[in-house]
This record gives sequence, structure tokens and C-alpha cells, in this order.
Amino acid sequence: SHLPPPPLPPSLPAPAPAPASDSNSQQGGSDPQATSASAATKETSKEESTQNGARSDKKKKKKATTDKPKKDPTDFNLSSDTYNGGVMDNYRWSQTMTDLEIRVPIPENTSAKQLKVEIANEHLKVVILKPERRVLLDGSLLKRIKVDDSMWSVEKETNTVYINLEKTKEVMWGSVFRGEKAIDLTKVDVTRNINEFDEEAQAAIERVTHDHHMKMLGKPTSGQEKAYDILKKAWDAPGSPFKGTPFDPSKVNVTGTW
Repeated sequence: SHLPPPPLPPSLPAPAPAPASDSNSQQGGSDPQATSASAATKETSKEESTQNGARSDKKKKKKATTDKPKKDPTDFNLSSDTYNGGVMDNYRWSQTMTDLEIRVPIPENTSAKQLKVEIANEHLKVVILKPERRVLLDGSLLKRIKVDDSMWSVEKETNTVYINLEKTKEVMWGSVFRGEKAIDLTKVDVTRNINEFDEEAQAAIERVTHDHHMKMLGKPTSGQEKAYDILKKAWDAPGSPFKGTPFDPSKVNVTGTW
């Protein structure tokens, strides 16, 4: 006889998922050591970026400091060679209300005999004759000058031809020659040294200055002092109504300003 087939075994449950391995955890999770290393790398990069930015800013500031804007050669300034004048391509000049001073550079060891300087009422020319002829200046002056009161000389220490031109009118020049770029006449110094005036004018200026100073101090001016001295001498003179009384200038207001 035939035996019945054996019963089938019960179904086994599905295997539980295996726990994530350490390697999977490190790849997908947040390992403290990896996070710390990454943060340190980012911080270092940030510091380096900040330092590079600081160096860049310093370079920009340094460049901005060293790259000074170029000045216009005809700008007015107060140095002795360009006082109320300017620096041109082949000469420097300055001026006061009464005269001009021009300085022309020449080769070393050039003597006056090697030069020809022509000064006319409205023209100026400077030429080197030796070792080869070369024109240094040649042009029509902006205004007329006094030829007899003008002069020139060679300054060997600075290798310069010095030219002094006396003006016919006490006015400021915008340039030495016609056609040149003019300086800004609104910036020139038009004050004059007291020594430039004659003795009579100097005395008048000193008197006015003294009187102004005395008025500021509330004291009598030179005119009032003179009147005061005359009054003092006449106080006890024969026929004076004040004879025999103490001198008191307040009783007589001579100028009307005491």
C-alpha cells in the first residue's frame, strides 16, 4: 500500500532586516569626529579668506596712498621758485605785483659767455650758443616790461639762468608768454612787503597800523597823542584858563574821540 506524503513544514517568518553596519552609519549618519574635522576645515578656509581679504584691502589702501594725483604744472603754489607762478616744460616762474622771476635750467658748467639773453619790452629769448646752438626760450610776453630795470644772470650752483623782469603796471600776470595756459588768478597772493614802498608810503602805513592797534586797545592814536602833547605844553601857558590847576586832558576834548 502507498503511504500518504509527509506534511509540509510551516512557513518561516521573513528574516528581520540586519542592523546598519558601522560603515553604513558613518556614510549616512553624522559622525562627531567627521563633523568636527569638516567644521575645522571650513573655519580654516574662512580665516584664510579673511586674511587674504585683509591683505587685499591693505594693498588697495597702500596703492591709493602712493598713487597721488598729478598736479597741473600751472597750479599756483607758495614755493620760492613758483610763488604766484608755475612750473612749465622748460622753465619755472614766480611773480609779485611789481616783477617776474624766471628760472631756466641749463647744462652743467654753462657760462654766461655761452648764452644770449634778449630782453625786449614785449619779448624774451634765451639761446645757448656753445657747444651747439639751442633755443631755450623764445616768445611774446603777456604784457610790457621795463627793459632798463630788468636783468639776468647765471646761477652756477643750480645750473640755472635767472631772469628778473620789471613790470610796467602793478598787476598779476596769468602767464609769462602769450598763448600759454594761465594760472588761476583768484588764488594768487596779492599782498606786498612794506619794503617795496617808498619811505613816505612806509611811514603812512606804519602810522595807520599803529593807530588801528591803539584803537583796538582803547588808547589814543598817534594824532590824539600829538594833540595830547600840545595840550600838556599849553596847560600852564600864560592866558590859559587851566593855569595853576592839575593837568587833566579829559576837560578838553580836542579830537572828539576821547
